[in-house]
Amino acid sequence: MSEVLAAARIENGKLIAKTGNITAWQNNTLSFSNPGNKVFVPVVSDCDSAPFITNTHWIQDVGPDFIVVKLKAMDTGDRVYNATNFTAIIVSTP
Repeated sequence: MSEVLAAARIENGKLIAKTGNITAWQNNTLSFSNPGNKVFVPVVSDCDSAPFITNTHWIQDVGPDFIVVKLKAMDTGDRVYNATNFTAIIVSTP
């Protein structure tokens, strides 16, 4: 059965809400405890109080107990920035 290993909300680049399994948010890396090295699927979703969003967050890297999240402009440019406003959920796979 799948279970939520960790969840977090990042606002203006700061960790503002998290489950107990989140161990750190630093340098665009969200770390969490993963007892037993379970296989998991990470999901990130943009969230902002602006009337529209012109950027999108994406997962750049995945490790056994961390994900690296970046921000990209939603135009034809290839600009990448530090993550700012998103939610993340880490779900184990059966």
